[in-house]
Amino acid sequence: MENLELKAHYPDLQEAHHRAIQLGAIRQWCVSQTDTYFLLSDGKMKLRQVQGLSAELITYQRPQHQDAKRSAYQIYRTSEPQALIKTLSMLFPIDIIVQKTRTLYLWNTVRIHLDSVHDLGNFIEFEAVIGAPAHYEQAQTCLQELQHAFAIPGSALCASGYYELMQLRLLKP
Repeated sequence: MENLELKAHYPDLQEAHHRAIQLGAIRQWCVSQTDTYFLLSDGKMKLRQVQGLSAELITYQRPQHQDAKRSAYQIYRTSEPQALIKTLSMLFPIDIIVQKTRTLYLWNTVRIHLDSVHDLGNFIEFEAVIGAPAHYEQAQTCLQELQHAFAIPGSALCASGYYELMQLRLLKP
């Protein structure tokens, strides 16, 4: 599967909620998530746990740049996350754990994530699934519209995901 995503620092999540509602986006839920990242030589692998839901093992490859990024991913759902962590950590050491509160809105074909990430701050992320080559241009247009609607300056865009941002934070003295 593929998606196109854009992530930005967004200090005022209340403003983001307001703008999402003004756009006609539909709020789906607000949950606490824990993402356990495993150390790989190539690509990313994380186990996402959400209370009351099946856990998801997500593997993905995504370039590092500020503009919208095309990401290829696979998802495996499990009802036994602790057993999976134990098994995986025998082969791949646990690297970083990211905890966040995420609110999901849906707008057209785009998922709008409003994230409060422990130790990193507040972010907004747009994800548009790309189901066919023609969808790529449509996804790009939607993400540009959302960047404008949420008044996100280019300087706020993130080239990295939470994993890389957390690595940087942990490396700072």
